[in-house]
Amino acid sequence: MLKKIKHDPTLNSQGQGFAPGKLYLAGEYAVLAPRQPAILLALKRYVKVTIKPSSTLNQGILSQAKGQANYHYQRQNGSIPQEEAYWTYCLAAIQIVEVFFRQKGQVIADYHLETMSDLVEEVSGKKFGLGSSGAITVATIRALLDFYGYQADSPLDVYKLAVLALVNLGNNGSFGDLAAAAFGGWVYYQAPDRQWLADQVSQNQTIDFFLENSWPNLQIESLPVPSKIDFLVAWTQSPASSDHFVANFKEASQQEPQLYQEFLAENKDAVLALKTALIQDDVGQSQSLINKIGQQLDNLSHHLKLGILTPQLETMISLAQVYGYAAKSSGAGGGDCGIALGGLEARKTDLIRAWEKQEITYLDLQISQTF
Repeated sequence: MLKKIKHDPTLNSQGQGFAPGKLYLAGEYAVLAPRQPAILLALKRYVKVTIKPSSTLNQGILSQAKGQANYHYQRQNGSIPQEEAYWTYCLAAIQIVEVFFRQKGQVIADYHLETMSDLVEEVSGKKFGLGSSGAITVATIRALLDFYGYQADSPLDVYKLAVLALVNLGNNGSFGDLAAAAFGGWVYYQAPDRQWLADQVSQNQTIDFFLENSWPNLQIESLPVPSKIDFLVAWTQSPASSDHFVANFKEASQQEPQLYQEFLAENKDAVLALKTALIQDDVGQSQSLINKIGQQLDNLSHHLKLGILTPQLETMISLAQVYGYAAKSSGAGGGDCGIALGGLEARKTDLIRAWEKQEITYLDLQISQTF
């Protein structure tokens, strides 16, 4: 639960929150179905949010640290407008937290919210594909809670608030990026029952109801960090729209129900086996399963004509295998990042050079802290 631990906001108070980006190691696409597992890595690249009081009555200001023009929003009957596309997730997070505070009788303050992100390339501003929308949602919620003097008993509370924010936007994804951003580290994840969630939202349940009750099907487990397994991340510099690929996948899978069900069963078995291999720090078994899961995605993509593997991702994978790594695309595919797993003796430096010759960028990423 969320507990009040300090005084109300004053002109001298400030709130801060941050959340890591993420990559899917396994289970992407399948995790959209009920009771399907996934494994994600939360990365030591963060979205940071700082909140300070504003003197502008009943109005908030959003800004980026890099100096782009500020966005001013006006509350309308207690609601936050959502028409500004760039700030959609930030505004949705503000809205859900303010609903919670109003239900608690908390006076709503006016504030200036500033964001800073490590999830984009510094010079070009291109996104790395590390789940920035999930990270900004979670970071905004953490900063608001800090600003108002609330503390979450568990990262699960932050995750639930973030999910409710996205549900209000009509998002029906897996919310795996929110789990990684809220919990950090290596995360085993199974999505909640989205129909149950939608039903409870439609019944106007209080925020306390969602925080106090278990959500059907939801599983989030922090995994131990393997000591013998090295992971590398390759960025193709080609952006991909997860929403676009997921929409195509859902439509295509309905046309091939038997193929889809076979994929789900095979993927579930492989992801559960990978979870065990990672806990046991078994390099060989983990690599074998990563290759297997990658092949499952490739087969699905081929049959449903999804285009998950681009030529650059195929090159990234084949080169990784040459130098002792197992590799696959990460997330929706169609560009963005791939991930490679190897033992500590694998030829890391040689692989990075080989990628660079093919204009594939190595991202020096480490696992984030846990929350």
